[in-house]
Amino acid sequence: MTAVTERPRVNRLVLSRAGKRIVVLFIVLGVIAIAGAITVSAINTGRAADTAHKLDTYHSEAVTAYATFAVTSQACGGQITCLHGTDAKLADALEHFRQQFDGLTFPPLTVSDAQRVRSDIDDQVTLIRQMEAAAPAAYNQLLARLQPLANTFNEDYQTLREQLPG
Repeated sequence: MTAVTERPRVNRLVLSRAGKRIVVLFIVLGVIAIAGAITVSAINTGRAADTAHKLDTYHSEAVTAYATFAVTSQACGGQITCLHGTDAKLADALEHFRQQFDGLTFPPLTVSDAQRVRSDIDDQVTLIRQMEAAAPAAYNQLLARLQPLANTFNEDYQTLREQLPG
């Protein structure tokens, strides 16, 4: 056996001036890309928080409209013309909510949830407009379909809301 007496040689990588510039360029581009990504993320988070705040405000208006509908329809005492007027007010309130909802910008990951909520609003408005024009015999059948639609809307709204910050 022979003992190794020499230390292994380590060759240094020597870059030319142009090579050094390229390395520095990639480092600078990496820093700029990271800073840009952070900035875009902060802007998107701010927009999503603004959307969430507006959505909460609009939703509470719709909830108030439903509460008013419940109280006033009870006060109608079964008079169909009174009920039709109450239906019209609720449908108008939900259409207003839909217009406000359509003005919001949702983050890409929440768009499908937002579309479900939008569809739920449409379904409710359609049913309530049918109730508004219904004869007394058909009114109760239509009214029985309203609560399940409202429940679906609330579930889909909660799913959407959980996806937004704030």
